[in-house]
Formats: sequence, C-alpha cells, structure tokens
Amino acid sequence: MDTRKKNKSDKRFEILGEWPGIKNKIIKDLVGVVFDIVEGLFGRSLPHPVHVINFPLANNPIACYVMKDGCYQVHLSASSGGFWSQIVYQLAHELCHLNSNYSSSIGHKHKWFEEALCEMCSIAVLDKLSKFWNSSTMHGYNKKYAASLKNYLESLPSMTGYLPENRNAYDAWLVANIDRLEGCSEIRELNGVVAAYLYKNLFRDQPTAWACVGMLNKWNCHHDSSFLEFKNSWRKSCADSIEIKNVLSFL
Repeated sequence: MDTRKKNKSDKRFEILGEWPGIKNKIIKDLVGVVFDIVEGLFGRSLPHPVHVINFPLANNPIACYVMKDGCYQVHLSASSGGFWSQIVYQLAHELCHLNSNYSSSIGHKHKWFEEALCEMCSIAVLDKLSKFWNSSTMHGYNKKYAASLKNYLESLPSMTGYLPENRNAYDAWLVANIDRLEGCSEIRELNGVVAAYLYKNLFRDQPTAWACVGMLNKWNCHHDSSFLEFKNSWRKSCADSIEIKNVLSFL
C-alpha cells in the first residue's frame, strides 16, 4: 500500500479545529493515508469533500448529518494531535458512516448495524496501516509506529471481548441482545461483537464485501420491522450479488 504518489488531501478534505502537539503537514499526511485506505476498501471516493475538525475536549467523534458549504462535517475528539492511533480509529469510523449513506435514512432502529460496520472499518484500517506502515507517507515521521497501531488495535474492546465461534453462536447471541441493540445504536461492547465477528470471519479476507456496506441506507429502513426484513432490503439493494450473499451467510 504505497500512498506516497497519490496525495489528494487538498481536494478530498480540509483540516480544521485544534490539533495539539502536531504540525499541520503531519496531520494532513495522516488523514490522507486514512482516506487512501478507506477508499481502497469501498473502491470509490466520496462525492463531496470532508471538513475534518478536531475538538480535543469533546466527548465523542461524530459525522454530522448536515453538510456545510458543500462539504461533509466530521468532528473528531482526539485528545492530542500526536495520538495517531486514536485519530486513525476515529476517522475511519466516521468515514464509514459517510460511505454507508448515513444521512439517507436517519433514526431507524437498525442503526446499530451501521455502527457495528463502522467499528469494523476502524479495525480494518488499523490492521492494514499497521501492516503497511513502512510504505506509507507516515513512515518517515516515525519508523516504529506500526507496533503502536497494532497494540492499539489489539486493546480495543471489540478485539478483546466475546467472539461468536460460529453462525449458531452468533444467532444465539443476537437473539439475546437484539432488544438492547434496537433500543440504542451505540452500545459499543455489543456493536464490537458484530464488528469483530464479521471482520475475522469474512471482511478481512474478502475485501469485495465492502461494496455491500456502501449500499446501506439506500432505502427507507423505517419500513423494516425486523432485522430479517432489514437484511432482505439490504440484499435487494445489492441486487442479490454474490458479495451480499456471502455477508448474509454470517448474519
């Protein structure tokens, strides 16, 4: 993954807000690398530029539903501009929201699944960047940082928590937790189970599955009264592709 020859950061995003302890060029390079990896996963660029704004004292990062000046608005909450792993983790999650058409169907009870896939995107980007750090633009700033990315990844609750060993175990877990998931989309320890299960069993080794994530929310998800109906709508949105059939075989 050599990102040194495709620095398009001036066109794809603008860096705003406060980034304590880091030079502007370094943060632009880091954000550009994350954009490169996410674009590689989804096989496309976003249709609009992104304002990446850091608020060090904010509680949580967020992808705003409302655009400004024709640009997406992504708010991060990195406590320091030098905490690169946290920035990668947060930004990858929010870029997945943008790529999954997050604002096309708002507030439905299946949003927990989108949140789980965005957690999975963070896992994927951290994993890839830790493996290909030496060929990224960031290597020149810190040649040994790949180990920090790997350690951060391995310490995530989604990577250390419960992992269903097979489809039957996942089904049983989902039945036991579906009411909580539908009641609140942001229960991180639950979303993390879905994220790690799908990444380790499918998305890590079959990257074409990411195209299916790019088809989320392209219908009125409020019409789906159950997660089964939601999955069927997603399947139709993906035109019964081989990729969606592979994903649904685990769900």
